[in-house]
Amino acid sequence: MPELRMIPDEHAVPVNQTLCEICEKQFSNYVCPRCNLRYCSLVCYKHMNHAECTESFYKESVTQEIKSRDIDKDSKMKMLEVLQRLEEDNQNESESEDELEDRLANIDINSVESKVLWDLLSDQEKKEFENVLNELEHTGTTQLNISYQPWWTKDVSSKIKVVEDDIDDDEEEEDRPPIPSNLPNFERMAKTDTRSSPHLAWNLLHILATYSYLMRHSLGSPLDDPLETIRVIQTLSAKLLFSTAAECPFHSAEDVITDSIDAIIQIEDNKRLKMPNTSKIYELKCMLLSDMAFLLKEKTRAVHHFWSMLEEIKRVTKVKSRPFTLAIHKLYFYFGAAYYLGNDHLQLLLMTLDKSLSKTVTERDNFIKERSVAEEAIQMNKKVINKITEL
Repeated sequence: MPELRMIPDEHAVPVNQTLCEICEKQFSNYVCPRCNLRYCSLVCYKHMNHAECTESFYKESVTQEIKSRDIDKDSKMKMLEVLQRLEEDNQNESESEDELEDRLANIDINSVESKVLWDLLSDQEKKEFENVLNELEHTGTTQLNISYQPWWTKDVSSKIKVVEDDIDDDEEEEDRPPIPSNLPNFERMAKTDTRSSPHLAWNLLHILATYSYLMRHSLGSPLDDPLETIRVIQTLSAKLLFSTAAECPFHSAEDVITDSIDAIIQIEDNKRLKMPNTSKIYELKCMLLSDMAFLLKEKTRAVHHFWSMLEEIKRVTKVKSRPFTLAIHKLYFYFGAAYYLGNDHLQLLLMTLDKSLSKTVTERDNFIKERSVAEEAIQMNKKVINKITEL
């Protein structure tokens, strides 16, 4: 079985030195009240080099959480979403002195304490918020329907086709990641047997699946929490980007789909809410299959964006672990592969994705029908039992 080999990147970018004691790049705007560390941003404040100090701070903060409930960034976003929903429901009521916009005017969601957000809610809003959380836990949904549309789903036709990335278009859409003018020469990066291996396309498909979930998981902002981004990639791409095995881990597109779904479910299961139920897993799989198909059209753009993000995380966090560095080099390799692979390499992948999506949609619809019939039967049995009890 051919191995995929990379040519090491010989053009490392030097790190600029500045006043922040963590990143040494930006001027420090803040001083830690506990240890007098000078830092420039929340990212640097939460860096592992400052963990000894921040650990005690977070430990004390946990005791002030809402009814002993651990609140993370996702939960803060949920709280804001609930506030917005409540505001829309009550927009016809007189609340001029307490408008949502005024209440949230000076709120920074990335740094504000959860108790501050909680105190902004009225008693009725707090009750509504608790009801929403209870509903989420009951249904297995892990995230409110926060308004976020990935760049690759905008202005796309309903019919999926393989289209080459438009490298020469000077008018890039504002929210689409750019493609550099200097693209890697994959013929110089890989041997002939590697370039012709089907594993190349399967591995590329897995990278696109990882990128898709990462962007949705972070609501399009993976750089807001670099360490969380690294954790997600380590989980999703344990068999590829963060693997040192010489052999390719996947032997078909179906292997890629199965591994990606299993890894995503593992991440969702590790959250404090319940594991997604069966219907939500079907929806998750449909979304991922659709994303992978659309991203194949923008494979060069997507993989370059993925690689650029990890380069930026490395620069900001100064993470120098060998597995992380290897993952960055691998992504650059597949950036070259994405530009090299043409339509003939991807038609079979698209056919497989389309077939799998159709099968999943059918299974989901059948499951919903069967569950509905079962629920009706259960309700009918309860009525019969109640009537017998009354006799």
